[in-house]
Amino acid sequence: KQTTGIVGLDVLDDAKATYEAICEEVLREVEVGIPSDAGYREAVTKLYAERLAKVRAGGSVREIEDAIGEGQIEEMYEAAKDELALIPKMRAWKPWD
Repeated sequence: KQTTGIVGLDVLDDAKATYEAICEEVLREVEVGIPSDAGYREAVTKLYAERLAKVRAGGSVREIEDAIGEGQIEEMYEAAKDELALIPKMRAWKPWD
């Protein structure tokens, strides 16, 4: 596609692989320093494991977007970047204590 139609949100190069990689990164990062029984870790793990499974199930970017149902893959990528920024803050805040 040429554009996302959203000002300031560029089309991802190789969107499927890029989104798959960031989902994997979120899953790795949430395991570090956050207890396995913490609600935050459980929620993030569930969400990104489900999304990763849908990406790996194959299909076009459009099919992945439809399967996840949270907008364009570029929007989901930005949300994953935000999650990656939040994870270290959650480690520091320790809301599970």
